[in-house]
Amino acid sequence: MPGRLLRIVHVDAVRGWGGGQVQTLMLARGLAQRGHGVTVVCQPGSALEQRAVDAGLEVAPLRMRHSADLLALLALVRLFRRMAPEVVHLHSATAHTLGSIAARRARVPAIIASKRTAFACNRSRAARRRYTRWVDRVVAVSTGARDALVQAGVPAEQVAVIHSAVDCARFRPADRGRARLELDLPPRAAIVGCVGRLTHDKGHHLILEAARPIAATRPDALFLICGEGEAAAALHDQRRRAGLADRVRFLGHCDDVRPALAALDVFALPSLQEGLGVALLEAMAMAKPAVASRAGGIPDALDDGVTGLLVPPGDAQALAGAILSLLADPECRARMGAAARARAAAFFNHETMIAETEALYYGLLSATSS
Repeated sequence: MPGRLLRIVHVDAVRGWGGGQVQTLMLARGLAQRGHGVTVVCQPGSALEQRAVDAGLEVAPLRMRHSADLLALLALVRLFRRMAPEVVHLHSATAHTLGSIAARRARVPAIIASKRTAFACNRSRAARRRYTRWVDRVVAVSTGARDALVQAGVPAEQVAVIHSAVDCARFRPADRGRARLELDLPPRAAIVGCVGRLTHDKGHHLILEAARPIAATRPDALFLICGEGEAAAALHDQRRRAGLADRVRFLGHCDDVRPALAALDVFALPSLQEGLGVALLEAMAMAKPAVASRAGGIPDALDDGVTGLLVPPGDAQALAGAILSLLADPECRARMGAAARARAAAFFNHETMIAETEALYYGLLSATSS
């Protein structure tokens, strides 16, 4: 079975661009480069559609409004029957619901769903069926995501942990001074930053809470927040009320986050919930030490005391203390940054993720054919 080229369909119903879509595109492109026939089903006009087209992938735009969208379900059934894929891989919640039902109706041999969050799962019988009878295997992006599934009653043997990954050839150490010049940042500032969608669960409000005590100790401190989302207005208001307009810069959406990451002294990810943290992996690959919360799958990536520091979720005081300790010790930052780069390359390289996922496909197909 291994070595036989497969027909694979990836389905992702998210309109925006985030870590999940980074992983969907990375996996689809990597499998296509290995010779497999790959199609990406995604929302028309979405960021994923454009980037998949730019990557030379076959794309099937399909409007998927919600998990009970009957028209989308019927369209997926027709698509799967016409394409006859051996594998359907589902990458978002709406895609999971619609795609699994459609793939079962079309008699697709192997159906896989990715679990990218470490949120507690609904323990109802219907919810468990989504991760058991509706699909053949669930790919959890971290042990935190796996544990959430198991605690909800999903059998452990139904779950495969395949970590999210980063392209270490694309995300690599870069000249900090040049990046600061490009972004019009002070060359000698102590810069702390975060990349990610602006939502409450990402914990950006904690960075703003920590910014005041940090700024009181470090007058040269500057904070960068890269991303957009529904919490943007509240965060801008929090910055204004805290008197941090000259200390906190919102960069908005960045098509390429590498200059923002290169400019940093410390990367911060104070998430309240996190599947693993693609932005954290990207910062690690660029040799940036991180301060992050001990939440979800983050401890899978960040080796506490070696590649960065872990703090309790929701604790702005601990976040501020950890950031200040790294800003005060350039040698420690350099040592942790080098260790972070080595860890990303060794354990979270995109080639490993692609190979492990491909092996999962072959294993499922072998089991169903025997």
